[in-house]
Amino acid sequence: MLTEWILAALLAATPHVSDRTEPPESRKERLEVLADAMGRAVDKAASAGAWRAPRRELGAYLLSVGTWESHWAARIHQNRCLPWECDRGLARSPWQFQRWGLTRDAWDRYEGADAASTRRAALAAALVLSRARHACSSPVGVFAYYHRGTCVPSPAFRRGAAARAQTFQRLMKFKP
Repeated sequence: MLTEWILAALLAATPHVSDRTEPPESRKERLEVLADAMGRAVDKAASAGAWRAPRRELGAYLLSVGTWESHWAARIHQNRCLPWECDRGLARSPWQFQRWGLTRDAWDRYEGADAASTRRAALAAALVLSRARHACSSPVGVFAYYHRGTCVPSPAFRRGAAARAQTFQRLMKFKP
C-alpha cells in the first residue's frame, strides 16, 4: 500500500538536525500523520482525474518536495519557522507553498501539524504537482513548475531542480 511505502521512506530518512533529540516514538507518530496525508492526497488527486500516472510516482514527488523544502523538520510542519526559513515567513507546510491568491481564512487552514491541516496541505501540493506533471515532460520540469509555474527552471534554480529530480529518481527505486 502507498501510505506504508511513504512512511517507510520517511522513516529511512535522516532526521533534520533540529529533530535529532525527538524521541523515536514521537517522530514515528509525526511521520505517520505525514504519510497518511500524502497517501490520501495521492488517492484524491487520482480519483478526481488530476493525476493520471502511477500513484507511487506522485508519492515520490511529494516526498521529494518535502525532503528538499523542509527536510520534514517538526518546527516547519508546526509553522514555527526561524526568521530566515519558510521563505522568510511566506511559505507554509512541509511542502512550503505560498499563499498565491488564497484568502486569509483559506491560507490559515494550512497552518499546523494536526492531521486536518496536514491533509489539506498535502492535497494542495499534490494538485500543483499533478498540474506540473501534466504540463512538463521531465522531473526537472515538474520541480521547476512547482517552484515558479513554468517547466523551465530559472538559472538560479537549475541545480535545485536537478537535485530534486535525483531525489525523485532515488525514491522511485526505494524498497522498504
